[in-house]
Amino acid sequence: MLLSVGNSRVMLKERHDELNLARLNLVLAQNRTTLKGWRKELALDALGTMTVECTADLNDVVPHGIDNDVLLGLISAAVLQNTRPGGEIRISASELLKLSCLPDNARSYGEVQRALHRLKRSTFTITECWYDQGKRDWRTVDFNLVAKHWQADNTEKVEDIGRWQAKTLLVIRLDPELMQSIRSGYVRPLDSALLGRLKQPMSRSVYRALSMLRTNLAENGTPPREVKLPLLSWAEHLGLSHQMDGRNLPSLIERALIPAHEALMESGYLATVETEGRGRQKTFTYTFAEEEVRMADPEAAQLLSQYLSSKAALELAVQYSAAHVHQTLTRFEALMKTAYKGKVKNRQGLLVDMLRDPDKYPVQVAEKTSSAQRPAPPPLPTPDEEDLAPVERKPESALMALGQRFEETGALRPLRDRAVKLYLDGRVSTLDLLQLRSLERPQIEGQISGWEQPTP
Repeated sequence: MLLSVGNSRVMLKERHDELNLARLNLVLAQNRTTLKGWRKELALDALGTMTVECTADLNDVVPHGIDNDVLLGLISAAVLQNTRPGGEIRISASELLKLSCLPDNARSYGEVQRALHRLKRSTFTITECWYDQGKRDWRTVDFNLVAKHWQADNTEKVEDIGRWQAKTLLVIRLDPELMQSIRSGYVRPLDSALLGRLKQPMSRSVYRALSMLRTNLAENGTPPREVKLPLLSWAEHLGLSHQMDGRNLPSLIERALIPAHEALMESGYLATVETEGRGRQKTFTYTFAEEEVRMADPEAAQLLSQYLSSKAALELAVQYSAAHVHQTLTRFEALMKTAYKGKVKNRQGLLVDMLRDPDKYPVQVAEKTSSAQRPAPPPLPTPDEEDLAPVERKPESALMALGQRFEETGALRPLRDRAVKLYLDGRVSTLDLLQLRSLERPQIEGQISGWEQPTP
């Protein structure tokens, strides 16, 4: 679904990348491998050297191919469910396939099971290149991407127990370090329509790696129209060259990337792909067809629309995830209940600044200097003050905040109607309504009854 914002296009989407994973590209792009481990140390952007090592489980190989799609699905599910660090993602097998851009069939179920095993058993050591957004520092981390996973069979037939089906409930716990990064809002939306047009895992891996690299090479917020990459370093980053014959390496790399390049041009993402130089000195020059479609997080936009104009809310929802917006709004509301409120001349401007720099309020926090002395990812621009006017409350805003559960559960519909009225009367915010999602019916009724009491 596309919404118009000024002269730009904003896409409401459902898939996200965590920015460290997108930049470091921990899963090999190739569809098959026999590798038990690998290491890379290279620099492709202005953020410094990427040093990563991966070791597989004794009886398996390193994550590769479709595992990257499954990882994307898990990140997207964690963002959509606002999962806490140490918390669990609960998702049906068919929902995970959809978020992973995979077809819903028996073969895919088996591939996802094997992918989860590799993501759980493979260990990654990331040296001084994992960005901690909360502390604004580059760190060294050592983890398994999936900390734990199990399944709960939704079947009544004894012979089907243990066999994954569309409704099989999966419970997955990501590494706390990764979840902390996701919760802090260090994520970005992806173009779901484009991902859907890319039918092969390698094409999707190349798109995600190239898109993130292009973002990191942007100047003044504008991504370059062309990106020129050394063929050998680019192949190493994608994980293509580990098992190739060194004598014919450049030609083998070119041949391996042809299907992905063709798919990205057919999809409209790339205009051309050209090579220059000879042998190991060859380079790829990628020319992009147009500016990437900007995508807004629908839940983030909904939250912000309570405080800002629709245009400003959508523009900020392109930049920040729902988790980050929710956390910021909670702090913003708490700050507005203190004596600090009297010092605020522009509430909307304050909220935007809190989104950009959450550690700045209410006490100025000095930034740490990273041990690697590399620059932090640049802050994103905020909208003009003229776009920060409040907007009228609409029933659709309240219904979106409450979610589908209040529509589908008959016992909750009367409570839904009471909550919507409170919202339209200005008694509660969309942030308040979002908090009802995690409560049981008696708690929901008690909360709504409390809101309905006359204000003293």
